[in-house]
Amino acid sequence: MHLYHGSSTPDLKVLEPRIRFTPGSMGKGAPEAIYAGDEPAYAAAHGFPWSSKEGFDVVYENGKVVLLVPEALKGRLLQPLFVYEVSGEGFELLDTEPKGHNFWTHEKVVPVRCVAYATVTAAIEKNEGSVRFI
Repeated sequence: MHLYHGSSTPDLKVLEPRIRFTPGSMGKGAPEAIYAGDEPAYAAAHGFPWSSKEGFDVVYENGKVVLLVPEALKGRLLQPLFVYEVSGEGFELLDTEPKGHNFWTHEKVVPVRCVAYATVTAAIEKNEGSVRFI
């Protein structure tokens, strides 16, 4: 399992539930939680602030993660990103789109490891996903 939120300096001691970026279908008012995805490219695509209202989207094409990015906002991908690997213990599957890829927990989590990437694009592409500008 891989955490969505990795845009801050890695701390392998403990991660705590927070109100931050949430899957779009969770809506506003979602409780404090730690959100995770089932593969690192998917987590990386969610590991920086974006909104579908801005034109961003994450889709699966031929079984691979594709982050769709408005051309005018491509500069937002030029930030470092950290993807945390965590045990799936204590995480529950959310009923969100795409089905089977969003999990959450309301408990503290101790990461197994953290991988640092120079940019969001590097994090996605090095984990077999891709970025497409629209």
